[in-house]
Amino acid sequence: MRNTLQLAALSGAAACVLAGPAQAQVSTRRDSIGASASGQPIAVLTLGEARADRLGRTMDQRPAILIVAGLQGHHRVGVDVAEGVAQRLIAGHADLLATHTVYIIPNANPDGAAWLAGVDGPRVESGRVPASRDADGDGRVDEDGPDDLNGDGLITQMRVRLPDARWGLSANLVPDPDEPRLMREAKPIEGESGQWAVLTEGIDNDGDGRFNEDGGGALSGGIDLGMNFPTHWPEHQDGTGRYPLESAEALALVRWVQAHSNIQAVIVYDPHDNLVNVPAAGQYGPEGRVPRGVEEADREYYQHVADAFKEITRMSGTPTGSTAGSFAAWAYADFAVPTFSTPVWVRPDQIRAEGEEADQGGGEADAVAAPDRAAERDALIAEGFPPHLADFLLGTIEQRRATMQQVESMPAEEQQRMMNEVMALPPALRERLMRAAQEAGAPPAFDDDGHGRDHDAGAQDLETIRQPAGGRGRGGGPGGAGGARTGASRAASGGDSGDDRKWLEYSDQQRAGAGFVEWTPVEHPQLGTVEVGGFVPGFRFNPSPEVTERLADEQAAFVAALLPMLPDAVLDP
Repeated sequence: MRNTLQLAALSGAAACVLAGPAQAQVSTRRDSIGASASGQPIAVLTLGEARADRLGRTMDQRPAILIVAGLQGHHRVGVDVAEGVAQRLIAGHADLLATHTVYIIPNANPDGAAWLAGVDGPRVESGRVPASRDADGDGRVDEDGPDDLNGDGLITQMRVRLPDARWGLSANLVPDPDEPRLMREAKPIEGESGQWAVLTEGIDNDGDGRFNEDGGGALSGGIDLGMNFPTHWPEHQDGTGRYPLESAEALALVRWVQAHSNIQAVIVYDPHDNLVNVPAAGQYGPEGRVPRGVEEADREYYQHVADAFKEITRMSGTPTGSTAGSFAAWAYADFAVPTFSTPVWVRPDQIRAEGEEADQGGGEADAVAAPDRAAERDALIAEGFPPHLADFLLGTIEQRRATMQQVESMPAEEQQRMMNEVMALPPALRERLMRAAQEAGAPPAFDDDGHGRDHDAGAQDLETIRQPAGGRGRGGGPGGAGGARTGASRAASGGDSGDDRKWLEYSDQQRAGAGFVEWTPVEHPQLGTVEVGGFVPGFRFNPSPEVTERLADEQAAFVAALLPMLPDAVLDP
């Protein structure tokens, strides 16, 4: 790390000395770091003491935190809360702003936010920035995006019963008998036969047998800012861009950050999390240099910060997912500062009750370490587990899921290296590790005689997870017959049905059903009668407006708690 994190405990005292007795004069400056693909300015707010401190340091020279929100266009809550945090820091924390600077980029992807808001079209759950691609190779771009078939102003899903084989749609789904609004994969072993395909709402506009493959940035095409940064860039996944930093937004952000060496920590408001679930330590990329989680030396610091965060927010569960190619991964591994990600808001069932102890949190993703965790970890390493596998074994189910998703995004040779490492373990240790993986939802990795599963079968399993249940078939692949994989498509296509059921319960019981569009028949020009419905775009990422004030209070309190923990490069008398 560029900063020695052990200095953090001393920085608070140093800050008090530098502040002096004078009343702080908090200044707010608004600049632009660059422009979006459509030319919209990307604003940055600078909060801090207007005058130079006793060492002559200006706002852009004092230790700083950077807050970035809005990278994923469908994560509107991050934008709103970032703006609220700025207001609260100015009003209530002038003392901290006398010795530190806070940079806030409230909306790093204004074009993506426009998709969710329904600017110039129906509302779409897409975090991407516009980028025209000729995905089907027909010499045209943006000619076959999603379509609002039922006229409700939303792009949701459509489910098709027994689709004609000429469309190449995989009809491997059935309605969940416990919750018919959700779809799941059929279970042939129980006598079920799949009859339904699910894909993004739309028609075959260009007559090539594919649906929604050339949309320019809605649910097909475009660049996902969660995957366009250089660190562990997932080259072959849909939405990653043709090369790292292809998007104007990502390039502008990196250039601006690199020009501000006073930034000592980064907070990212997006669907990722590393505060409720602290990343595993000691895992690296293929060359053994770039960390995939956190450095071993940073583990204790991250846990300390995470404990403070969970005490303030009472979060006990968060979404999981790969951070490969994310801004947070780049800020930590390449810019080399502590970087913390939070979705800001989670379902009410993922929040501890008032007064409930953090280590007794109700969510299964509660990542507070037991008092003897360090000793248990040392014991596992002594048994023969590599440190990163020991961390995996001791992690919560959510942490293990997150690690497995990171592995899925690794190059094939790196996955094989890790598999070889697992196979080299003694049988008893290997069995224990596999059992932990299966508890987190992994399919059995070995057959009864200990041989690995067929590689092609494993690859197919991963592809099934990544693609919508509309199938790959003719025109398959990203943006093919089933359209691009999105959060909206998971809603009805056999994703995590347990989690989707919780979202439905939340919608029904606390939001008066506002989060789900009931399935209704619609005549489709190519597929005949289809049913359109699914989760409302953005519903599972953004709360009702009245919650935003509380969230801004919490995040401002976290920033205020983190600022004194920052290392300060000036500690000499």
